[in-house]
Amino acid sequence: MRWVWDLGQEPAPAASVPGLEVRLLPVQGVSVAAGIMARTWTGYFTREEAAEFLRRARDQGQLLPFVAYLDGQPAGSALVIIRGRSAQLFGGVHVLPAHRRRGVGVFVLRSVLRHLRSLGLGHLYVTRDIADPPSPDDVAAMALYDRSGGIRQKPLVEIVYSPQCPWCFEWLEAFRDELAGADVDFRALSLHDDADKAWPMLLAAGVAQPAPDRKGSGTGAKAPVLTENLYAAVFVDGVRLSGDGFPLPAGLLTRAVRRALGHGASPRSPGPLAAGATPGPAVEDFLAPRPDVRPPAVAARDSNESGSYSRTFPDLASYASALEGLEAEPLIVSSPEDALAMCLGNHPSGSRPRPSAATRGAAAKTRWLASLDLPGGLYGVGARKGGEVVGLIEVYPRLVAAGAGYVTGTWGDPQRTLTITCIEVASGMARHPAMEFLLESLLGQLSRHRGAYQAVEAVGRYGNMAGFNPYWLFDKYGFIRREERRPGLVILSRDIG
Repeated sequence: MRWVWDLGQEPAPAASVPGLEVRLLPVQGVSVAAGIMARTWTGYFTREEAAEFLRRARDQGQLLPFVAYLDGQPAGSALVIIRGRSAQLFGGVHVLPAHRRRGVGVFVLRSVLRHLRSLGLGHLYVTRDIADPPSPDDVAAMALYDRSGGIRQKPLVEIVYSPQCPWCFEWLEAFRDELAGADVDFRALSLHDDADKAWPMLLAAGVAQPAPDRKGSGTGAKAPVLTENLYAAVFVDGVRLSGDGFPLPAGLLTRAVRRALGHGASPRSPGPLAAGATPGPAVEDFLAPRPDVRPPAVAARDSNESGSYSRTFPDLASYASALEGLEAEPLIVSSPEDALAMCLGNHPSGSRPRPSAATRGAAAKTRWLASLDLPGGLYGVGARKGGEVVGLIEVYPRLVAAGAGYVTGTWGDPQRTLTITCIEVASGMARHPAMEFLLESLLGQLSRHRGAYQAVEAVGRYGNMAGFNPYWLFDKYGFIRREERRPGLVILSRDIG
């Protein structure tokens, strides 16, 4: 069971207890804090076990140990872990048996709530496994949390995903599989359809920042500034778990969600089970790990293994051979079927999403494309060989690209700038020559379908020369450096025409 306190609300004052005060201990030396807190855990933890418990808790976030002193002697305690704007009451509130039923627990908890509210945090939560039937300690804990204003509430697991990438629906189905059987609420938020909910979450998590105001842009329109391309991001109660814009692989997501829910670092011993304490998880497999269904190139990168892309340039003869038979065709929003078939059925990794995810992903992207107002309906160029699309490069107005979760520039006028979002080459094709063919073909198309746009930009990445948006490709075709968003990630641009 789980209780949540909204720290935006002023907690009700607790009845005063003569001689009782609550102090926040310094944690520079865990052993000192452990020695004091162990005195409130008598019969449950030794000092050494308390120190280990605090060290494990400290690994999860900022640690705040509170101790209640009654007439100068430790009488109770509460341990809080802060992650972002969320705080967890780790192990509940513990009161020594001799001081129970005197209002000490309520006084401690409400003191903690007032302190956390002064820090500007969003909410506090605590989890507890309740026995069937509830034990006396369970009954005491439930009464304490209810009486102190806690709301019984399931954890909320959220996935924010890009409408531009049809592979996101494979990840969404994998997430639902991993969360099957967990006592949580789940929702998926599209950056396009649910922008009013999704973007505030990304801004609060520091993944996105409001674009700076730039005088002279002509329209005043602004796009969010992202530090990474975002395909899918996982949040638990508003705290982000995944990094680099990709979902965590199976197993890592499981452990991250468990930890965020308060199930990942329970003490090795039963722990202090009195007056609001939380024992370890009753079920070890709270969330069952599932197979990793992401493209192997992505999974390999996240596990620090080498990807499948070639890191060396082919020789000239191989270049010429790879270009034979390639024909460029514009990608038009009214007929995206062939390009979607390549992305979902002939991905560079050789992987394919499950059929249900592919159908949903294709439908979502088709609907998103139809909502856009693009010059001539053009959203990129495809490379066709032997009757099928074997590569594609996509480009969108900067505001559209940013709204779909892509890194964009902040220079110049966003209303007159196009952004290259992704380059894909089918499995089995030579990537280097195909990427050059696609970019050169796109630049030719843009010169004929530029509309009001004056420049095209791209994100160049150092490192893997045949991976996602390599820096050398844009540098070779006359793109100039504009901004360095972070080390190894550069915004480049060139004029259209």
